[in-house]
This record gives sequence, structure tokens and C-alpha cells, in this order.
Amino acid sequence: IHDTIYVYILPIRILNINDNPIKFSVNQTVIEIVENDEYWLSKTYSLPHATDADGDLITYSLYLHNWNEPTGLFELDANNNNNLLLKPLKKFDREQQHLYLL
Repeated sequence: IHDTIYVYILPIRILNINDNPIKFSVNQTVIEIVENDEYWLSKTYSLPHATDADGDLITYSLYLHNWNEPTGLFELDANNNNNLLLKPLKKFDREQQHLYLL
């Protein structure tokens, strides 16, 4: 009588299900941009981090919808530390518009 044991290796991938609500480091972010800044093209502005109750750093995306002007004013970028950055796409003039809500 031969007792044969078969061993199967099953790869198991455990996914982190977002079962906890996302919490941002701040409730609101206000970014002040200098009017007619000659170095506007090289400027970026950090956006808040998001975590959940598991302590995981959350990757999130924003859809930029400017309620004041539908054309592209900003783009989103990520740096090497996975920080989400807001990058202006034009100079801003306070006399034309003093507030942008995103």
C-alpha cells in the first residue's frame, strides 16, 4: 500500500478592502497663489494626505472641476514621495478673478 500525499501550492493574494472611511489630514485646504508670479510655471502646491482606520496611506484621485471657469487651470501631479501636488497651468490675475473653488 502506497500512501501518496499530494502537495499543492496555491498563491493567495490578500487585498486591502476599503472597509473604513477615508480621513484626510485636514477638512479644507486653502492655497494662496501670488498674483502674476513670474515663476508660476515651476510652482506646485501640496494637497492633504488621506488615511483610513487601518493606518494605510490612501491613494486618491481628484477630478478638477473649477466652478468658476471650466477650462484647465491646474493639473495634478505626484512626486517621488507619492504626495499629490496641484500645479497651476497659467498665471493668475486677482483683478480678473479673486477666488477659485475646486
